[in-house]
Amino acid sequence: MVEALGSNARVTGFESDHTETALAFHFHTQIESVRSYDRERFNTITLDTASGARLPELTERLTAHLGVLSTDARPDNPPALNDETVSDRYETAVGVLKEQIAPDVEELRAKADEAVGERTKEIQDLYDQRREKLEAEVDKKQQEIRKWKNKAQNARKNSTRNKYLANRREAQTELEDLKAEVEKRKAELTKEEETQIEQTASSHAVKVDVINVGTTVLTYDRGELTIEVDDADRTAETTVPYTPATDVFGGFNCSDCGEPFETERPPVVCDGDHVVCPDCRVECGDCGTLLCGLDGADETCTYCGAIGCADCREQCAECGNTICSIHEHTCSADDNPVCTLCGTDCDTCGAFRCDDHLEWCTTGEEYHCPDHTADCDHCGDPTCEDHRDKCLVCDGGFCRADRVEATSADGELCPTHAGYCPHCEGHHVADDLRTCDACGDDICADHAAPCTACGDSLCPTDHVVCTACGEIHCANHTVPCTDCGEQFCYDDVQGCADCGSWTCEEHVAACSVCNDEFCGTHATTCSKCDDTLCMAHTTVCQCCGDDRCGTHVTTCDTCGDDICDKHVDTCIDCGDTLCPTDQQQCVACEETFCAEHTGECTDCGEQFCYDDVTACEECDDWICSTDRSNCQVCNEAFCETHVTSCDECNDPLCAEHARSCDYCNTDICQDHSVECAVCQDLVCPAHTNTCVACDETRCPDDGLSCSECGDALCSDHTVECHDCGKPLCADHATDCTSCDGVVCSDDATACAVCSDVVGTSHAASCTVCGSSLCSDHRKTCQTCGEVRCADHIEYCEVDGEPHCRDHLFYCEHCGEGAAPLYCESHRQTCDVGDEPLCVYHAESTPILDETVCDKHTEACTLCEQNYAPAAVNDGRCETCRSIGEEEVDIPDSIRSDFRSVQVAQNSSYVTIYGKRLLGTNQLIVLSRETSEEIERRNIGVLDRLKGVLR
Repeated sequence: MVEALGSNARVTGFESDHTETALAFHFHTQIESVRSYDRERFNTITLDTASGARLPELTERLTAHLGVLSTDARPDNPPALNDETVSDRYETAVGVLKEQIAPDVEELRAKADEAVGERTKEIQDLYDQRREKLEAEVDKKQQEIRKWKNKAQNARKNSTRNKYLANRREAQTELEDLKAEVEKRKAELTKEEETQIEQTASSHAVKVDVINVGTTVLTYDRGELTIEVDDADRTAETTVPYTPATDVFGGFNCSDCGEPFETERPPVVCDGDHVVCPDCRVECGDCGTLLCGLDGADETCTYCGAIGCADCREQCAECGNTICSIHEHTCSADDNPVCTLCGTDCDTCGAFRCDDHLEWCTTGEEYHCPDHTADCDHCGDPTCEDHRDKCLVCDGGFCRADRVEATSADGELCPTHAGYCPHCEGHHVADDLRTCDACGDDICADHAAPCTACGDSLCPTDHVVCTACGEIHCANHTVPCTDCGEQFCYDDVQGCADCGSWTCEEHVAACSVCNDEFCGTHATTCSKCDDTLCMAHTTVCQCCGDDRCGTHVTTCDTCGDDICDKHVDTCIDCGDTLCPTDQQQCVACEETFCAEHTGECTDCGEQFCYDDVTACEECDDWICSTDRSNCQVCNEAFCETHVTSCDECNDPLCAEHARSCDYCNTDICQDHSVECAVCQDLVCPAHTNTCVACDETRCPDDGLSCSECGDALCSDHTVECHDCGKPLCADHATDCTSCDGVVCSDDATACAVCSDVVGTSHAASCTVCGSSLCSDHRKTCQTCGEVRCADHIEYCEVDGEPHCRDHLFYCEHCGEGAAPLYCESHRQTCDVGDEPLCVYHAESTPILDETVCDKHTEACTLCEQNYAPAAVNDGRCETCRSIGEEEVDIPDSIRSDFRSVQVAQNSSYVTIYGKRLLGTNQLIVLSRETSEEIERRNIGVLDRLKGVLR
């Protein structure tokens, strides 16, 4: 940047202001995975000792010169470093290293996870197959239980049925034991499966090995470059941060705004010797001085934004805002500078004053000098001379808001000497007003009136005019009439003898019996003779509520209530006087009776005289002629509760002569009831079954009917379908050729091979072609339990058991086509190549106990026996690699042949390495099961030199 500016700027020196310390950590990283070759790398990470910040530029400079530094190092006094600080920076460096190697590690882990997922799926499929085999054993046993159950249901003899049931119970017990064993084995398989998956995941783990191969302590200077700027008229200096160790510069920036200089924005110098950009250098609007923000150039006029230097700008004495010469005024009271918003001209004399030297007239809403205003004598507000006047009574000066117009005089009054009359809504001299003795309000002489009784002064609101005499009274000397509500003086009202309330002459009434006076509330009129009565001499009819005098009411002989002549009647039997409540009317003869001479029908609830009701023979309740019934057998009268009717003939019957069907509970007479020939229950004709062969009658529970034709049958003329148990007549029963029983048409089927008719329980359909087959011409798949015909079944080569073709497989080494088939029970899987194998081509290898085929075994170069490839490392099996590490018993005949022996063993073999002093050393392999010698060979010098044996 300095070079681009040419002669305008130049570097004049460098000064170091402090020394920094950094730590450079050197790491060797090795990443290992079974899916990839080892990856190695060297990383150097440099961190600031104080802050822990990364210093990639310093790392780059260090690694570029590491060869020279490591061979041409000079002793120096290293800075003192705190152990905790070094430890923290080391942890930070390790974190940075993890970020740098993370992409490679994640890539390898993704590949490892994919491989683990594939292998895990293979392991899960294998163990799922083994669990399915166990479940198939349970299903097979359950099918056996269902077989014994079906046989027991179809057996015609009890002895045969009991035998089948015993077999079923035995099979059920075996099933429970089998389930427990299966659950135990499934748990073992699940544990094995989890172990296999864990081992697979462990073997595919990505391993990262990090070694700190060294640490370098770096010290380096930081300081500032001094740059001189010359813009022809002015010269000034500025500084730029600089770190020589990394050749990193700080910003060459404007001293005012902090923005970096550019070719289009070169540095310039203001009159304050500050190096700034052209945008930050401005000119004073009054004197032309060049300013920047460091000289106060940002202190512009608050109102117009004009720029001014310190000599050319002022500050308002009132608000403190910066102002230019255009917006500056001087207060005529104290000569201080004031902005145009903090003062104005006096409306009286026109002189400019600041706000502190002005008064605001509250009436005229104008500003005035204090010399041209005075305070109101009532409220104290400042008021100008034009808006301050005097009161008619006193000489005080008052503002416009604190004086009122006088109603009865020419002029204005102040609040102290003005009184208000609310009735004329005018102001009067306070001493000329009167006070209302009722409410205390001030009133003028025109609206005051005296009470006729006591002489109190009253306002128009509080005086009352008597309705009768028309004179004015106060509230204490008038009262309202209790009937009409009008106001009267006490000379024009009377007191009620009952309640004492006042009543005017127009509404007072005198009782015709006692002659006392009463108000309208406590006086009544007889509805018969119109005489006026008080409450004490009035009788009320309890039926209609009419008021009557004592002469025009009668008393009921039953309840004692008073009733008028309109509601009275007499009993036709005893002649008692009755009110409407105590009158009873016979529904039959319609005559009036008292309660003692009528009875209520228990069925319809109506009232009848004793001549028109009869007592029930069963309960003695009264019943009318309409609601009573006579039993068809005994002819006695009964109420509805104690009589019923035959559902067949509808004849009425009493409880003694009625019978009930045991199935529908309907009532029937003796002529329409039938007795069952088996259980002797009574039934109605609707529930009677009569055998078409022998006419025997039965109830529904004991009755039978042919399920084909529906004819009623007895037990002697009925046979049952051995499949569904439906009853059949002799004409609709079909003999089953598989047993001694019969079947119905729905359960009869013909075998597709021999055409014999059997019940559906003795037949099954081929699941492939759907042919119906008897037990002699069908086979059942021993894997899935599906039924197949001879054309759609195959047989296992090992045990000859039948299976679906889907449940048999070809051995990978036997081939296909004419090769034999094997079921899942005799299937093995090569743990190396996953090929399906028969029992004849599967081998269980020693050491790992894996199942492999002969194509995937590997021979040990020492013992020359076959093993799974994983058990052989560098040509030797794990047993031969561990010869001599354990003590194993071997035959004395072999031990005596050698000076010394070293032994190892696995699940199948014992490997012996015998050493002789003079003769040839030998390797012997024995069978652990039979102790027979499988292999014996000499070990020459060359083999021993190669380190085959220790």
